[in-house]
Amino acid sequence: MRLISLAAGAALFAVAACGGGGDAEAPKPMPKVELLAPEMAGDHVWAVDVTSSSVGFQGSMNGKTFDGGFSNFAIGIALDPANPSEGGAIEARIDLGSVDAGDSEKNDALPKETWFHIDAHPIATFRSDAIVATGEGSFAAEGTLSLKGITKDVTLPFTLDVDDATGRAVAESSVTLNRSDFQVGTGEFAEGKWVSFDVEVIIRIEADQRG
Repeated sequence: MRLISLAAGAALFAVAACGGGGDAEAPKPMPKVELLAPEMAGDHVWAVDVTSSSVGFQGSMNGKTFDGGFSNFAIGIALDPANPSEGGAIEARIDLGSVDAGDSEKNDALPKETWFHIDAHPIATFRSDAIVATGEGSFAAEGTLSLKGITKDVTLPFTLDVDDATGRAVAESSVTLNRSDFQVGTGEFAEGKWVSFDVEVIIRIEADQRG
C-alpha cells in the first residue's frame, strides 16, 4: 500500500525557487513562523512526523544544479488509501523564511521581494480539492498552491507505502513547478537567463494513522 505525498505542499508545498544575487552583508536568520497542523476530520486522519519528513527542491543556476529545502512546515492529512476520493484531504503550510538553498548568498536573497517576499507573504499553502487513485499505490492530489499572493491549480502525484506491522505510512512526491507562474524571481531574474524557470519540488512524508 502507499500513503501521502503532499505536498503538499507542498506543497507543499511547495514550492521552491532559486536564489542568487544577494547583498554583501552577512545574511540574518529569519524568525521562525509558528505553524499549526491543519485540523482534519473523518475516520482516516494521519499524524505527520515532521522530524522524519522533508520538503525540498532542486533548481539550476548558471547551468549548475543545486538542492535546498524548508525546515519549518505543517501538514494535515485525511486519507483512506482504499477509497481516496471519499473524504480525502491534504493541506500543507510552508514557512518560506525557513529556506536553506545551500549557501549564504542564496539564503540571503530568497526571502527578499525579488523572490519569496516573505515580509508580505511568509507562508505558502497547498490545499487539495480532490484525491484520486492513479494506479497500484499511486495517487494524485488535485488542488491549489498559494505562493507570493498568487494561487494556481496544481496536481501533486504521490506514492504511498503503509507498513502493515507498524501502521506507519511513507509518502513520496515529486512535481516540477514554473517559478514564473508565481512571480518568484522578478526584475533581472524574470527571465530564465541565470536561474532556470523549472523547480522540482521533492517531498517525503512519514505519518501514523490516528483515527
